Amino acid sequence: AKKGKYQNEGLFPVLPKYGNIPAIPSKKKSAKAKSKLSAAGAKDTATSDGKESSARKKRKKKTQLESYDSALGDVAINRALSLGMEMDPALIGSDSKALKLSSIETLILSVICSQGLPAYTDNWKDLVNQDMTIHSQELPGQEFVINWFRMGGVVLNAADVWATIALRNYEAKLLEIQANFANNSSEADLADLRTQARQLEVDLKRKENAKIEAIELRNNSHQLAQRTVMMLTALQDKMGSIDTKSKRPPNEVENGLGTNVLRWLSQELSNWARALQVADQVSGKPHAAVGYDYDKNDDAEKVAAVFDKRGCRTVFLQVAQQTRLRSLFVRKGASEVVQHLPHAVVLSEAAGDDWDYRPSWWVCNADEDGSAMSVPDDADLLNGILDYGYSGFDEMIKMKTSFQKRCEQSEGNGDIFTRATVQDRINHLTRELHELDGATNAQQLLSERKAAASAKKESSVQSGINSFFVAKGKTTTSPKKKSGNDNSCNGGVDIIDIHDDNDSNGNGLKRSADSSSVNSPEKKQKMTSQEIELT
Repeated sequence: AKKGKYQNEGLFPVLPKYGNIPAIPSKKKSAKAKSKLSAAGAKDTATSDGKESSARKKRKKKTQLESYDSALGDVAINRALSLGMEMDPALIGSDSKALKLSSIETLILSVICSQGLPAYTDNWKDLVNQDMTIHSQELPGQEFVINWFRMGGVVLNAADVWATIALRNYEAKLLEIQANFANNSSEADLADLRTQARQLEVDLKRKENAKIEAIELRNNSHQLAQRTVMMLTALQDKMGSIDTKSKRPPNEVENGLGTNVLRWLSQELSNWARALQVADQVSGKPHAAVGYDYDKNDDAEKVAAVFDKRGCRTVFLQVAQQTRLRSLFVRKGASEVVQHLPHAVVLSEAAGDDWDYRPSWWVCNADEDGSAMSVPDDADLLNGILDYGYSGFDEMIKMKTSFQKRCEQSEGNGDIFTRATVQDRINHLTRELHELDGATNAQQLLSERKAAASAKKESSVQSGINSFFVAKGKTTTSPKKKSGNDNSCNGGVDIIDIHDDNDSNGNGLKRSADSSSVNSPEKKQKMTSQEIELT
């Protein structure tokens, strides 16, 4: 069943490249990155006061992106899994600030880190009820809808693959011990191999338990949704507060995603928690809980991943970005989102966003008359990252021929096009599309209020007192138009000044979208819940 099938759906976790690494994401290094890393190290040294120069720090970040093709959230999960494997179960409870997750919880987290959460709607029961394969309300972006039932099937299939790999690793280690014993290896070497075998045996038990739990969650979408929402709330609690008073520009905080998208996800979790009845009845805040919280003594050996504060924040950021982007596409439809994309690109550049790894072949410029902008590659990228998820990025490149051909043709030009190098671009565009959505909703509300006031004035009925206290909003646009060129993406588009930074809920009215092409190759057919096969 079907590794390729689910990886195309974007929900299948990235499997380890090597059998002896119990991690989800890959850590693939390129020869080009290694040479750049050594060159950067030779060029720059510490400054006279012993501190790293800013240029050196920037080069270090770049070489890290070049060295690994995993998204930041996947790297954080990979690191947490390594800590969980290496940590003595007796010491698990010593760090009260860390988040401890079981194998099934880590697996669920990897899935939503790749694809995001199902976008909450008023008809949220459609996304939880496994008997409802057709939604009671057609949404403009119906093809981007994912539900908890389908996600449960993906988790189960992934858990089965995990358990198979863990068993294979354990059996291979036992054969290695036997071979070394037959060859009269030293006692020290044999002791080291036995220690590794014990670790793999513990890992195997964790993965077998995860498969059992995955079967239960596959048959109970409601419980899967509840556990996921409470786990993400616990993740948010461990990562620390969201700094909404920072004077730093949005592009300089939270990996370029800004704080408003994080606040939006907090509200989204609250919506799900109230609907699923896992919110506090007094405060309305979601309950924060993971399996380790229920019985710390029995669950110590079940802890598969240990997340520190930084790891929690990194994963939460990626989930926020994917969930917010999906919600925009679901609510508005791809055509309408792409219509706003040129403005998002302009606002991103105006904010000072730098995309260091923009490929030389990336199409993002003004039309010949300078009146419109063409951003087909950005449209394909956002569309594809929702279709395939971060885990299916390689598959996305293969399926989108426009990317595949140009990637192959530019191999010798130094272009690096991986999930790691495009994540900044996706963060920046998601941030600006979120702000534009808030501004659009404010304009719609203002128009409705003006229309209502006009209707009341025309009638002979006296206006209510509230009508005299409606604030007059004003939307300004810059009359200046920047000319397009090969290196800039801001030609021919007016910059919209967004004044309402606090409107981050994105709960505006839906607008119908046509089903025309959005500058991308043929859309991949989405999988329905009946197509998910149990293994």
